[in-house]
Amino acid sequence: MKAPPAFQFYPDVFEQGTADLTLAEVGGYMRLLNAQWAQGFIPGDDVKRLAIIMRCTPTIARKNWIVLRSKFVRGSDGNWRNSRMELERTKQDRYRESQANHGKLGGRSKGYPLPTLKPNESPREAKPALSPPSPSPSLEQKIPPKGSQREPKAFRRGRQRQPLPDPWHQQERMAEMRRLIADGLSYRDAQRKAFG
Repeated sequence: MKAPPAFQFYPDVFEQGTADLTLAEVGGYMRLLNAQWAQGFIPGDDVKRLAIIMRCTPTIARKNWIVLRSKFVRGSDGNWRNSRMELERTKQDRYRESQANHGKLGGRSKGYPLPTLKPNESPREAKPALSPPSPSPSLEQKIPPKGSQREPKAFRRGRQRQPLPDPWHQQERMAEMRRLIADGLSYRDAQRKAFG
């Protein structure tokens, strides 16, 4: 999976954790966190690399690293990592993995199994393990017959909603308008004649 380009940043926690640092130390700390996110670690023992990452001289980098070292933990590989940053990376990896798993379901509900693939079969040719759900009712069943609309409910202050236009009546008017246009009337004249 491709590494995520961004991480969660919590300003309140950052402000509390850097309240006793100077401006140069805060800037260096932020650059070190960014470098850790991109590379997975920071080279705490290499002062020249630290100076390049923090964009300062090696002398200032050495002074800043003495203070900032407490914010990082040395790993078994000899590189340094911020434990909170690694926690955020783990949380984000788990979230992305769960989203990928949901995407593999392809819109199916939890109870609906994934299609089974045979060795030389593409995903489009795969058959679902269970039969698909029954088809939805036809369009004629969904649209209520003419004149069967419910009465509008009243608003809190006694005002009433305007009733929705009858879909069948609207369709009849549109069909009449199309006929008039086909007979040679202009669009505007056909619209006036059909809709009154």
